[in-house]
Amino acid sequence: MDLRAGGMTHGEIATVLGCDEKTLRKYYSRELHEGAILVQAEAIRVMMRKMRTGNMAATKQVLEMASLQNTPTKKPQAAEPKPEPLGKKALLEKGASEVPSGWGDLLGDGKPVN
Repeated sequence: MDLRAGGMTHGEIATVLGCDEKTLRKYYSRELHEGAILVQAEAIRVMMRKMRTGNMAATKQVLEMASLQNTPTKKPQAAEPKPEPLGKKALLEKGASEVPSGWGDLLGDGKPVN
């Protein structure tokens, strides 16, 4: 658990322990996967014990950790995706489907002229 939390790979830990990597994973899978979290939890417990005995350095660290945990984090807002540019054919079809403005004045009210 300590070696994994320290950043060692499964292969390196197996070498240190003198076993095969498969054996290591079989018997120590929790420690390998959760080692860093378990070590961090242990460090927090030690710091809390020191704080409760009046250790000011530990008290400051605990307060700093607590304030960091309670600080709201802003989630980055995803930018709206840009529409893909239209190709030549799509632009021509779009132009053909749009009614041009200003034709009403030229055509009049639509009644035949005598």
